[in-house]
Amino acid sequence: MVSFVAKGGTACVLSSSGSFVGYMLFPTAMLIKVWPVEDSPYSPIRHFFLWQQSIPQHSIHEYMLLINRNAWMIGFQENRQISESMFIGEAALHQDRLLPESPWILGVVFRIGRYQQVVDCPMSQISEQVLSLQDHLGARAASLLEQLAGEEEWDSKIEHLYQDLLVDTGPYGELQRVLKAIEVIRLGKLKTVDALTRELGIGRRKLERLFHSFIGLSPKTYIQLERFRRVVQLMKDQPGISQAELVVLGGYYDQAHLIRQFKSFAGMTPRQFRNRNRERHLMSVKI
Repeated sequence: MVSFVAKGGTACVLSSSGSFVGYMLFPTAMLIKVWPVEDSPYSPIRHFFLWQQSIPQHSIHEYMLLINRNAWMIGFQENRQISESMFIGEAALHQDRLLPESPWILGVVFRIGRYQQVVDCPMSQISEQVLSLQDHLGARAASLLEQLAGEEEWDSKIEHLYQDLLVDTGPYGELQRVLKAIEVIRLGKLKTVDALTRELGIGRRKLERLFHSFIGLSPKTYIQLERFRRVVQLMKDQPGISQAELVVLGGYYDQAHLIRQFKSFAGMTPRQFRNRNRERHLMSVKI
């Protein structure tokens, strides 16, 4: 389903069709596998991932910060029996999180706007939260985890998760409006919610309701978040880029604006983030 082209600690991740999925930077001691899932209205999953806990906790946190999607993380012992599990809600502001400490972690990262189909509740109710899967989904989670424990191979566990998470399309028309708004935001040309509503031909109150329902964040916060992601990607693609260039290309008013918003999302300044990334060889992904 996925292949790696590795050279000098960098792995290009390719889908089964050979298209580019992303890249990762990691020490050779880390064992990482990623299973991307083809986009479909019936599957809310973006990809599965698997790693050994030899990866430092800060690397996992960094990965979740950049992906910034609703996700499941399921910890396994060496005998591949489940030791713990958690749901991590989509987050805007930086926060320290205790992640599973099991030898193996199997994760599910959900597509933007799709997790609402899994839990059938507004995303604003569960954003910024970290919960055990049992507390999050109750009896459904207990049954699913019991079945996962009975599967010996990782591929079998992932296939079981995939089948369990296939969902009806639900209010797909409204979701399409949200996805269109996100597409426009990612172009980076619109800086305000008012400009976004004019571009989409939709009222501000309606747009706010859709974002809180499907994303869990306000349109304003999401615009700021995408701007932050754009800057992070620029820093990774162009290690020598100056802070002044980041201001212009990221769409910020000045360096103070860049530093303030970057710190709110990453918990550190752009310079601190760049140094930490260089010194610790943190995992990196295309966003």
